[in-house]
Amino acid sequence: MKIKITPSNITKLKKNEVFVFGSNLLGNHAGGAAKLAVDQFGAQMGNALGIQGQSFAIPTLDESMEKASLSVIKDGIVLLTSSAKLFPKLKFLVTEIGCGIAGFSAAEIAPLFEELFKSNPANVSFPQSFIDVLSLSKEPTVPGYKGFDKGLNCRGYQYAENAEFLHNRNPSLCNHGFHFCENPLDVFNYYPPEIGREYAKVEAFGAVQKEGDKTATNKLRVNAKISLGNLFKLHFDLVFDKVKTAIEKIKASEETTTTAGESAHANTAGNYAHANTAGESAHANTAGNYAHANTAGESAHANTAGNYAHANTAGESAHANTAGNYAHANTAGNYAHANTAGNYAHANTAGNYAHANTAGESAHANTAGNYAHANTAGESAHANTAGNYAHANTAGESAHANTAGNYAHANTAGNYAHANTAGNYAHANTAGYYAHANTAGYYAHACVKGSNSIAVALGIEGHAKGALGCWIVVTEWKQEPDYTYSIVEVKTAKVDWIYR
Repeated sequence: MKIKITPSNITKLKKNEVFVFGSNLLGNHAGGAAKLAVDQFGAQMGNALGIQGQSFAIPTLDESMEKASLSVIKDGIVLLTSSAKLFPKLKFLVTEIGCGIAGFSAAEIAPLFEELFKSNPANVSFPQSFIDVLSLSKEPTVPGYKGFDKGLNCRGYQYAENAEFLHNRNPSLCNHGFHFCENPLDVFNYYPPEIGREYAKVEAFGAVQKEGDKTATNKLRVNAKISLGNLFKLHFDLVFDKVKTAIEKIKASEETTTTAGESAHANTAGNYAHANTAGESAHANTAGNYAHANTAGESAHANTAGNYAHANTAGESAHANTAGNYAHANTAGNYAHANTAGNYAHANTAGNYAHANTAGESAHANTAGNYAHANTAGESAHANTAGNYAHANTAGESAHANTAGNYAHANTAGNYAHANTAGNYAHANTAGYYAHANTAGYYAHACVKGSNSIAVALGIEGHAKGALGCWIVVTEWKQEPDYTYSIVEVKTAKVDWIYR
């Protein structure tokens, strides 16, 4: 059924037509389309929502005449949907609600009508601007992930959940457009985990430009926010989905060696080669560039020595090792090990008691399991853990060590480094100059030893310790009668003497 378009300039209605306009929660219809609804279509002053005469009000401003929340507007649209079903003989003419005095854009409001638009009821029409946005939503999309500062702010641009954003020029990387990453953990290259950082799933539905781990688009849909732990999980799910797909595709390849039995071996020495095993205690080894080594069995080994190589295991007690630049080593099983020695390499584990180690510059070591270890020794490296009792350690300058679990440790030894913990009883320690140590959990410790550094303890009963010349930030909390806690005071001080 063809989408029906609301006329752009409505001055009169037929007997069965209803004028859908944007109101405010006070029901003060004093301007714009609301005033037209009062003057000509039976809208009632003081009535903020629903059918009134030949009009239907949906609040887009609050009692203070500020923008209403998208959830409030959505509630009005839900009522409109119900009314359209209840009164099938009435024709509801949706206007550009919220896009006048309220100051919203069509890209912000139109997605709220998506369900109603997709059902395309015979008695509802939409403004052309909403149709343009909602029709674009049906085009093929490029899924991805985006990092933000607190409040979904990115470099001064304000984003929002479940909203679409449009740019009137084709994207140009690092110049204009909306930027995101197609692989979950690549967002850490631009927004490494720190207190206040937020992440969300996104989709590009316009023109795209990609280079390396960054993609730019002129049309971006921001979906729901996701936690740091879920970001890790999504990354591992994506990696192993790709591995599974790759194994299926390369079974017939000329440069592929595949085994399906237990204790089997698959070895290749050529470039672009593949070595795959699916049995327990199996081995898959490659020595060429761009090679892949994959195992799915328990106690399996996957090793590559070439550049751009991948080593992946999905079984328990498995090992994945790479020694080349830009290499990836991924494991999803318990007690697994993932090791890389090349620059820009990634080592990821999702199992308990797992280890992820990198020794190259700009490398990433990530674990999502309990009791896991993530270690990096290169400059600008990242070590991230999301499990309890986990350890994240970096020894390079400008490095980041982040943990989200209780009793976890985050340690950095380089200058300009960051050590962050979000769990209770956790420790965040830095030894370099200009470094930061931040804790947000109860009874946590933040310690800095280098000059010009900051130790921040934001949690209840937290401790902040610094060397001479450093700054410390501590928070005092009090327990309320209902056993909740509230902040009494936040204090900042410079360490100018040490009691001995």
